[in-house]
Amino acid sequence: MSLLTWFLDFSGMIGMRHAVLIIFLLLTPTLIFAQKRDKNKEKQEEKLAENAEYFYGEKNYLRALGYYRDLVNLDSLNPFYHYRLGICYLYKQDERAKSVVELEKARMMDPGLDQVDFFLGRAYHLNYRFDDAIRAFEIALNDPELNAL
Repeated sequence: MSLLTWFLDFSGMIGMRHAVLIIFLLLTPTLIFAQKRDKNKEKQEEKLAENAEYFYGEKNYLRALGYYRDLVNLDSLNPFYHYRLGICYLYKQDERAKSVVELEKARMMDPGLDQVDFFLGRAYHLNYRFDDAIRAFEIALNDPELNAL
């Protein structure tokens, strides 16, 4: 029995207005709970971002790494989180290969990220991918914003 058939049978037994009211009352708690969950996720993301930015600003990349990793898990479509996570991995000797993965994702999602090609070049260099590093550094050197620094 399809949902539409069930609804029509149900509304025929108790009346259309009552059927709509009952369905509305059944769905309302679900919608309210979903909104609360979204607000909790936003608060959690805000707190993680605040801590990540603090440690990153202090150049404590290893402490910031865990926060950025959590942020990527919360919002995997945010290129800035991948970018910063990739930069943090550059400073973690036993996980430098992950810097390439994260920075490539960030560049693919948003090629206009500030100095992404420079950091990608560093990641390639530290992972012995010298030809890729040269190409990334050449792109970075042709970036007018980087040359302005």
